Amino acid sequence: MKKLTILFFICLLASCTKQANKQLSNIENIMLAQPDSAFTLLQKDSASICKEGTDAQMYYQIIRCRVADLLYIPHTSDSTMLKVANYYTKQNNQKVLSMAYYCLGCIYRDLKEHPRAINYFLKSIDTDSTHTPKEMIGRCYYQLSGFEDNRKNPIKALEYEIKAYNYISQTKDYTLANNCLINIAQDYKTLGNDEKYSAFINLAKNKISATKDTINLARFIIVKGQIAIQERNNKELKTLINEGKKILPTILKQQEYGFYLMQGYYYKELHQVDSASYYFQKVLNIGNPIMEYEANTALSETNAENREYTTAWKFQNKAIKLRNAIDSIDNKQEAEKMKASYNYELEVAKREEAEESKNRYKYAMLLGIICILGLTTLILAHKNASKKKSIKQLKLIAQQNELIQNQEQKIEEQKNMMHEHVSNIKKLETRNNELSKYQLTSSEHCINKLSKNIKLDDDRWNQFRMSESYYKLHKMIRNGLDHYTNSEQKQAIIDIMATIDNLFNEYGKRLTAFLPGLKDSQLEFAYLIKAEINFSNIAILLRKSKPSITKISKSFDEYLEKNMEGLDIKTFLHDF
Repeated sequence: MKKLTILFFICLLASCTKQANKQLSNIENIMLAQPDSAFTLLQKDSASICKEGTDAQMYYQIIRCRVADLLYIPHTSDSTMLKVANYYTKQNNQKVLSMAYYCLGCIYRDLKEHPRAINYFLKSIDTDSTHTPKEMIGRCYYQLSGFEDNRKNPIKALEYEIKAYNYISQTKDYTLANNCLINIAQDYKTLGNDEKYSAFINLAKNKISATKDTINLARFIIVKGQIAIQERNNKELKTLINEGKKILPTILKQQEYGFYLMQGYYYKELHQVDSASYYFQKVLNIGNPIMEYEANTALSETNAENREYTTAWKFQNKAIKLRNAIDSIDNKQEAEKMKASYNYELEVAKREEAEESKNRYKYAMLLGIICILGLTTLILAHKNASKKKSIKQLKLIAQQNELIQNQEQKIEEQKNMMHEHVSNIKKLETRNNELSKYQLTSSEHCINKLSKNIKLDDDRWNQFRMSESYYKLHKMIRNGLDHYTNSEQKQAIIDIMATIDNLFNEYGKRLTAFLPGLKDSQLEFAYLIKAEINFSNIAILLRKSKPSITKISKSFDEYLEKNMEGLDIKTFLHDF
């Protein structure tokens, strides 16, 4: 009888465990397609599931973490999931352990501990790649791709994104698969491969349409909008905004903010400052540092274009702080320490080290070339100034010699008529002497005035070359302009233009008055020539191709050939 009782309780316990496992299994089956329903069931059945033993409790925590992640509910603590991972490590259950590692990766991602997140996502992939669900492995690669994007490593991000799509496309998670296709297209666009970008963005469009995926349709429109903004295609941007308005009520909040940015850039291109500022300010203080950084940068540019420099600088400061905060999250050195603790892709680390060494060599060479060019420019400028000074002095001497010769001729003529006009000759001699003295005095005054002007001009150039804006711009060039954002480059141009106008008597206004009809790009080109920047760096700063810069230069050359023959464009714009 005692044995029968024990057997009965064992069967009852097994029955309860199976019931708990069935409940969790049902929730797991629907969580990808219906995360809201899964979350409701978890809350409803949590008490009954957690009563069924440690195994059920631990697996419940994994499902709960995954459902929260699918609903974009931020994780705030790692303590529970560390216990879960420790439990399955002792149980030697590699399949479920890999799921626990994935959850830890998501938790550390939300806690902004990105190196630890990378570590656990890689552990999740490597723990049991044979039995771990393909959807789980795909999501690990998807997360790793996001970290590489934040570290501005599009090649590695693309590699991970393709792996993510290969795994997820074998599951029924069409939303994430479509998301991967859009990310792959974006990475190819970043790498300059327009053919691959077009192929994948069109494939994403077809898949989104076939699966009626509203969330990724919104993201597709936003990505296309970003490309239109980069290409300054306001017509295409307007079309995309109108398409987005049709689905606006059904999209996620973060995507809604993306549409606000698109509308802000649209009105910015139309120079409608108030409308642009209205939409950009909707994206401020939303808890997304990347979007807030973009909104602050756009507001800074908008106000700067409207000559509201104080307001522009305020938003630029906020953007800089946000960029620093974003960069600090993805601290590369800390990530390398974490990767070393898990032997993370040693070959990649070596490649990055070799690449850095190569870049250092290139920067050293570039710095040397810039120094040589700078020294050569200074020498040529000094020689040119000395040459101009000598020419002016020779002209004055020639004028004086000509006056003396004329006086001598007059004296000779007067000597021949001496006998007839003695009194007149004396008067003329007196008058000529006085005139000579006056002319000599005037010549000396002119020479002194010219010397003062030349000294003043040299002082202005010395003051200009020692200015903060001149140093900052040339430092950016020495360090490599690709290390600075477009907004930082644009701000540097604005600063150098202001310094030139201040030191060289409103250079821009004088040049515009001298050359009516001068375009903005031509004026910016003139400022950068004045700032002693070479053509290749001007092309990068103005975001134009070298042929475009050559075309701008030729437009000035044509004017000089017509009006000032023999003077080259650099000399004209530099000394104007």
